[in-house]
Amino acid sequence: MRYLQRSGYLILETNWHCRWGELDIVARQGQELVFIEVKFRSSNRCGLAAESITRRKLASLGRSIDIYLKEKRLLGTMHRLDAICLDGVGKSVRMHHYKLI
Repeated sequence: MRYLQRSGYLILETNWHCRWGELDIVARQGQELVFIEVKFRSSNRCGLAAESITRRKLASLGRSIDIYLKEKRLLGTMHRLDAICLDGVGKSVRMHHYKLI
């Protein structure tokens, strides 16, 4: 989260749940609301962290985002979906920040 804060993100919520799933991080960057999916893989046996963000996962995140926006009365707010993917162990962890949608 320090990375996000240093990059100008204001963290609003973490681990927000609804019936469709969980939003790992909800943040604001300027006027834009940013939903951030966090994925971690300590080995590549099951693929890289980014590879776990499938169409099915994106659909689930989309439904969760819609519910969040409705519940918080933020419909019409500019928003996007990012992913922070971490691969590796210890000091050899590599981080990638993707702006998905």
